Formats: sequence, structure tokens, C-alpha cells
Amino acid sequence: MKHAAIDLATDITALTDVDRQSITAEIIWLNGFRCGRVLAVLPTRRPNVWRVSCMQDGAMDALATYEMDVRTGVVSRP
Repeated sequence: MKHAAIDLATDITALTDVDRQSITAEIIWLNGFRCGRVLAVLPTRRPNVWRVSCMQDGAMDALATYEMDVRTGVVSRP
């Protein structure tokens, strides 16, 4: 399942906002992090790495920021 999400996210700029957020949340969950709702998916200076801001549990006090490599599917904290 992880590879299917990565295949779709390879050209993440061509996706709609809803699709991009859905795929991003799934990839974050598959990496063992919590993401209840994606707030923003923004490019970084590194190719194929996107900065993701999301609410972990649906409460605004539980904000988290991750870096996601869309080619490998690896998510980390910056």
C-alpha cells in the first residue's frame, strides 16, 4: 500500500489539494507518525522533499511539522 501512495505522489504538484492532502496523510501514517488533518503541503529547496504541517489529533494545540520525501516515502521531523 505504501508504494501505491508514493507512485501517486511522485508528481504531487499535478494533484488536486484534496488528493494531495489525502495521500500525504496516508504516507505520514505509514511512517508511524500521527496526522489527523493536513493543513499545508509546501515545497522545500531540496528536490522531491515537501514540508507538511498537520494537526495530529484534530486539536489545534497538537500541530506537527514533517518533511516528506515523495520519491522514497520517508517522513521525518525537521
